[in-house]
Amino acid sequence: MSPIKSSHAGIVNCLNRFLILNLLDTASIISQNPLSISDTLEPGPDVMIAKSRQDEYKTAHPPTEDVYSIIEVADSSLFYDRQIKKRIYAQAGISEY
Repeated sequence: MSPIKSSHAGIVNCLNRFLILNLLDTASIISQNPLSISDTLEPGPDVMIAKSRQDEYKTAHPPTEDVYSIIEVADSSLFYDRQIKKRIYAQAGISEY
């Protein structure tokens, strides 16, 4: 995995701030942490909007049924994000990507 560029990190930070301010009591905003698709597949999307949980996902990574939306910030990874990740998330039942 190549290093995250400053522009990519800054956009993720802006998205997090915006989403937290607007969805604070509605959903969990999870940034660059694993999504549990299967025992062997746990991608780390840039941003996930998931169901709120009392434990804040301390006991388990979010399962696909808890995820409302995934956001990937693509600079050098546009093809991979639009082709490979899009297919992985769709097959896992994530409808908003």
